[in-house]
Amino acid sequence: MDNKLFVIVLLLFITGCGSKKYEDNMRECVNVMSDLFQTSKKVSFAYSEVWRNAIFDNKDHNGEYCSDFNEAISRYKNQVANLYFIAKGVKSKKDKLDLLIKELKNPPSKYKETYNQIISVYADVQKMIELSDNPSGSLNSYSETISELDCQIEKDIKILSISTSK
Repeated sequence: MDNKLFVIVLLLFITGCGSKKYEDNMRECVNVMSDLFQTSKKVSFAYSEVWRNAIFDNKDHNGEYCSDFNEAISRYKNQVANLYFIAKGVKSKKDKLDLLIKELKNPPSKYKETYNQIISVYADVQKMIELSDNPSGSLNSYSETISELDCQIEKDIKILSISTSK
């Protein structure tokens, strides 16, 4: 009888530890996504502003003459955006996020819904990072897309932060 009780307690303890580790990974994943989102959001909105200034004022981000918006965007990327990404450690955070996502695969049943939400936000954050690294489309479509992603990701991360908090 004592052995059965010991095994049951041990199994409950191991299962509980596994749940704690999974919850910690979910929280960390949400934190890293939030950080990457904030970084890429700043760069994306700055690109939009640089783009707008180049089209309407023929100026780059430093206020210097620029013949077209492609030149202005290229200057901004080479002088500011790449350095900002390096300073914020975007590459290493993206690698960390990818690793966390892999660790969250095959969630316990009680975490399936949260896992699916995380995957959805992960896809949107990846889109925002891509747009902040390689702006594309027209000024209007780019600005519209990053604004929509901004609102969606902001809302979803708040929800995830609440659902994964202790």
